Amino acid sequence: MIDTYITDIGNRAENEDSMYIPADNARPLYVIADGMGGHRAGETASRLAVLSLVDYVENYRKSSIREALSVGTSYANARVYAASQLSPDYEGMGTTLAAVYIENDKFYTANIGDSRVYLFSGANLWRVTEDHSFVAELVRSGNITEEEARVHPQRNVLTRTVGTKQHETAEIYITSWQPGDVILMCTDGLYDGASDSEIYDAIKNIPDLKAVCRELVHLSREGGSDDNVSVILIKYEEVVG
Repeated sequence: MIDTYITDIGNRAENEDSMYIPADNARPLYVIADGMGGHRAGETASRLAVLSLVDYVENYRKSSIREALSVGTSYANARVYAASQLSPDYEGMGTTLAAVYIENDKFYTANIGDSRVYLFSGANLWRVTEDHSFVAELVRSGNITEEEARVHPQRNVLTRTVGTKQHETAEIYITSWQPGDVILMCTDGLYDGASDSEIYDAIKNIPDLKAVCRELVHLSREGGSDDNVSVILIKYEEVVG
């Protein structure tokens, strides 16, 4: 595997996104989060959620990755919720959370909120996660299209988040992948400005992952996104020899 990432503050006073990319000897866990809740509270929520999940998974010694992610996200939710009760400055803070754990030719995904995980397979780009948002529910019910959702005035209203209520659990997905495939993890700042077809073309046509990251931020800005944009790319490279 090879991986890279980028984060861009956009036209915001603070960057409330947080990410985790594993070191060489750490478990193959990747996490991305987009915080909310006022001055510095969003940054606090996203950072605490990411660190809590990583800490839980790193110290989990049983065999079930699915359970580690499920219980770990609930643990992250409990820690953010507890922190929100400690100070009026943190009241109501919360965050999205998306995590990927790679295990050979498959990967596990945990998701709460509207940070996304995609899989690029060469032939197509498909979304692994489903958004937990008001407009996503409208799309799933057939009331609006994906394009209409991107400009809907309530597109930032989330139906599930980490830390805004005492108990929350993640959706868990198990996905197969193969050499040449690329996992894309992102916050909503990316797809607010860049369409899925633009994201697909960037990954397909630019061989260098770092250059892909820069192009994705450029596309989101050209498309009108002024939010924080964070992206993680992970490529399945076949080991030779």
